[in-house]
Amino acid sequence: SSNTPLTLIDSHAPITSGGACAMPLNGNGTTAVQCNPGVAGSPSAYGSILAAPSATSITGSLFMYARGEREGLAFGIRTASVSVDKQVASRVDPTDSFDLRVASSEGPLLASASTGGSDSASTDVVPVIPSGPLTLSEASTAGSGSPVDYYDADWACTNANATSTTELPAGAGASQQLALVAGDAVSCTVTNTAKAASLGLVKTVSPTTAAAGDTVVYEFAVTNDGDLPVDGLAIDETAFSGTGELGEIVCPVTELAVGESTTCQAPYEITQADVDAGGVSNEAVATALIADTTVSSAS
Repeated sequence: SSNTPLTLIDSHAPITSGGACAMPLNGNGTTAVQCNPGVAGSPSAYGSILAAPSATSITGSLFMYARGEREGLAFGIRTASVSVDKQVASRVDPTDSFDLRVASSEGPLLASASTGGSDSASTDVVPVIPSGPLTLSEASTAGSGSPVDYYDADWACTNANATSTTELPAGAGASQQLALVAGDAVSCTVTNTAKAASLGLVKTVSPTTAAAGDTVVYEFAVTNDGDLPVDGLAIDETAFSGTGELGEIVCPVTELAVGESTTCQAPYEITQADVDAGGVSNEAVATALIADTTVSSAS
């Protein structure tokens, strides 16, 4: 008996000499099924296998009809399995580490793994009694230099059960749902690639012509044209032909979200030597930090 209907899914080859379980089984397809001895001349079978999908309670009893009978009753649970692998294609910060987790629909953690400084990690193969969707997820290990959303994640899964119709996780995201059915053997790989970091720099000077003693203002328009926020913005003059001293380069802000811009400025007083030289040229680069990693613009 079971709290869900029991259905015959296999049996030994039928015989007609009687004595085995009469076919069809009495109550097949209900919550109470019996193996009654078949009479001679009617189909019967030794050994029957029944299934009760999603059952939470199954019981059984044996009745000995004659001395010397051999009877047995066994219960089995069909399981599924899942494992998760991690591949790190590139890092934002060299200290970044990733944790993998497999959690049941009720919440308990079933398996976990961490990359540490390695470029890969794997959970154990987790046997599961299908009862609800699993959550497969990744997160930055505590103490990592940058959060997990600084990375693009790409999920790809395979199922060793070729006949299964289970929908497999795919695409982006820090977590995925997986609803297994009995017989599934799913392996998933999530690959992390550091998002692109980039700064754009446009330099201008005003006015563009000046006499000795005039003050011109250099402007450095910086745009965060990458996919990650930055801080610690600074402008470094890598080459300056002026014979005087360039004033302090001041930036209104030193943090830029993705797509944000700011303009830094520095004054300079033209000298007679600059006029005699026919002009002043300069090169500069914008630098900023993502976690503890420096990103620079082109000169």
